[in-house]
Amino acid sequence: MAHCRPRILKPERYPVAAIRCLLAPLLWPVLAACANPAVVARSATPRTKEVPGRGEYRWEAHSGWIRPSLGGWGSPAQIRTDARKAFDSGSYADALDGFRAYKERIPANVGSLGETNFMIAECYYHLDRYDDAIEFYREVYQKSKPKGDILNRTFQRVYDIAMDYLKETAACSFLGLYYNCPGRGIDLLVGDNGLITEYPNLSFADDAIYAIGTHYFNIKEYPEATPIYERLINHYPQSEWHGLAEYYVALSIFKQVRGTDYDEKVIQDAERKFRLYLEHYPRGPQAEDAREKLREITQILGAKNLKIAKFYLRESEPGAAKIYLRIVLDKYPRSTAAREAREIQRKLERL
Repeated sequence: MAHCRPRILKPERYPVAAIRCLLAPLLWPVLAACANPAVVARSATPRTKEVPGRGEYRWEAHSGWIRPSLGGWGSPAQIRTDARKAFDSGSYADALDGFRAYKERIPANVGSLGETNFMIAECYYHLDRYDDAIEFYREVYQKSKPKGDILNRTFQRVYDIAMDYLKETAACSFLGLYYNCPGRGIDLLVGDNGLITEYPNLSFADDAIYAIGTHYFNIKEYPEATPIYERLINHYPQSEWHGLAEYYVALSIFKQVRGTDYDEKVIQDAERKFRLYLEHYPRGPQAEDAREKLREITQILGAKNLKIAKFYLRESEPGAAKIYLRIVLDKYPRSTAAREAREIQRKLERL
């Protein structure tokens, strides 16, 4: 190291020597560490782990976990057994790998395909990957249609997922952002390819439809709530929700009334639906409220016809005005408008 003693070197003449002298103090600790065998990371005995459907993985210091070749996965029966063990122990990611590997190695028409698709869907479900789960649940009830309990469990699981979306206990994601998407649940149940659309006689079909109608009603989407409630009324007359559906379809129509200046048909539809509810459930839990709404409708329709009568009076057509005054007095005699209609009628008679 004599050449590294301090002395002035001309870089243009001794470039290599100058660099060595400057770097030598810095490199000695590194070189010493590299020479020390205690820092070697390689293990003489590679670690291994068993992954269902994949076989045995081996740890290499420089490569990490080495995935075995296809031939090392074992027989389909063994893959299926290992995957089931992983699922039962709660190792859903490993079980998913196993069941997918098993599906790749069995014929498309084998009897266990429906169960395999169900187990793949269940793995996705427990991993909170609902969209992927739905894809395989649909494979079960649209294509495989296995016998026994699996089909019913599939129906129930799709219903549960849809209700999670509807109640906003599950969310959709886009570019890593999560947002509530109750419409996703509605589409899963009553969309064009929805579960209830394809299987309207499921035991929970009326529950699902009533929940959707209530969702629309609660967010004040009354035009959307109305046909949903009517669907329940028309297709599930024995449902425990039938009475509530009759009341809420009337109330949903009534909520669309915006005053006397708008279409009278909406008001009359609401009146007809409330009367139908009272006819079927005269002592129902919403009966008194339905009667109160009918009194409000009476006031609205009385005022509307009185307004028309006044219009004809302004247009100097007393004959037409008398017709609408008579409607107010005959059909809505208890309305506030009826008192004014009587006064106007008496003035017209004196004239």
